[in-house]
Amino acid sequence: FYRCQRMLVGARFTLLLLQPGPATQELRSIRMGWADPEWRWGYGTGAAHDEAARVRSKLATADARRDFLFTTFAGQAGVEELKMVLALKCQRARNRRYDEEGVWESLMDEIAACRFEGDDGESALCAALRERLRERAPAEPMAGSAGSGVPQLPILAAAALQALDFVDKGL
Repeated sequence: FYRCQRMLVGARFTLLLLQPGPATQELRSIRMGWADPEWRWGYGTGAAHDEAARVRSKLATADARRDFLFTTFAGQAGVEELKMVLALKCQRARNRRYDEEGVWESLMDEIAACRFEGDDGESALCAALRERLRERAPAEPMAGSAGSGVPQLPILAAAALQALDFVDKGL
């Protein structure tokens, strides 16, 4: 049985653990991820609750959210933090009832279900964002074009956050 789990190792490096082993137990106390049982997305306690509080506090002002949006578009936001911000934004859209079709709520559910973990996680997240953005999605670069080497997740995530009025409506 494989579990997806992101661990913080040192100050700047992350490690994606795909199978249990001795290092798993040692690192688990350092950092949990979406697949960890103690993560508990959607509950009032647990690692996800603590991380959500940290992210909400960090992005409490429109200026902080504007800076994060720029950082995201520039490809400088961490993927795990980006998934947390997207999940929180989708949750707010559902709770405040501006996700009328429920497409963003379903993205939050997919993030919580670890659909975007592992080797194909980023490409799956890109596809999910494109699907939800529909005509608002930036054009997909043609294979072999200069744009084909540009990572798409930052561009699509920034577009999704803009579509959800992230700067003005917050998390």
